[in-house]
Amino acid sequence: MRLIVDARFEDTDIASAHSWVKDFESAFEELNRLVQQHWTLTSALLVDEGRSLILPIEGIDGTPLAGELLAREAEWNLLLTPPPGAPEDFQTWNQQLDAHYASLLTVMQQLLTDLAIHRLTALRLEGQGLTESQLNQYATYLGQYSRLQRQFASDRMACQRAAKGPQNP
Repeated sequence: MRLIVDARFEDTDIASAHSWVKDFESAFEELNRLVQQHWTLTSALLVDEGRSLILPIEGIDGTPLAGELLAREAEWNLLLTPPPGAPEDFQTWNQQLDAHYASLLTVMQQLLTDLAIHRLTALRLEGQGLTESQLNQYATYLGQYSRLQRQFASDRMACQRAAKGPQNP
C-alpha cells in the first residue's frame, strides 16, 4: 500500500510525499508520526492495487493508535471472558429459570382448572342464553392453554437437561 500525504512542515508546503505501508493501521501510525514531528496534514490518500481511499486527517492528533487498539482489545477480551465464578452463576440462573417455569406451570394448571369449571357451568346453563359459539370458545381456550402448558413443560425439561450438561454414556 502506498500512502500519499500533502502537508505543511514549518513554512514549506510538501505535496505528494509518498511512503509504503503494510496495512491501514500502519498508515494511521505513519500519519500520527508525522503530526508528532510537527507536520500539518492537509490531505492523505491510501492507494492499494489501483484503488484509493481518502483518509480522514481530522482525527489524526499525533497520538499513537497501537496502544489504544491494544487497550481496546484487552477490554473486549475482559468483557467476553466469563468471570471465574461463571459456572456457579449459570447454575443459579438455571435454578431461577426452573423456578419461573414451575410457577408458570402452576398458574397454567390453575387456569385450566378454572376454565374447565366455567365450561361445565356453561354447559349446565346451555339453555339459559349461552350460544353455541360461546361454548365453543371455552373449548378453544381449553385447547390453546393445554398446548401452552405442554410447551412450558417441554421448555422446562429442556432447560433442566441443559443445566445438567452433556451426559456421559
